[in-house]
Amino acid sequence: MYKEDYELIDEGMHNSYLIITGKMTFQDILDRDHDSIAILFDPDKDKETWDDEIIDRVIEYYADLEEYEKCQELLRIKNRK
Repeated sequence: MYKEDYELIDEGMHNSYLIITGKMTFQDILDRDHDSIAILFDPDKDKETWDDEIIDRVIEYYADLEEYEKCQELLRIKNRK
């Protein structure tokens, strides 16, 4: 993979994390100065309809980076569903 691919994956995971946790809305992310937006899911869907698989992917990504606080936060959100 190229460096740009890793950056795009990182951006998609981070944006997804921000939306899932409610730290930012999709509109907030759009309003930032970016040429493109990467995200793992349709942000127009209601938060309750997000697939557990998406949350699991973000958890796995952050576990690989050893960012366990983010993993815990995402797991709490998943378990509340």
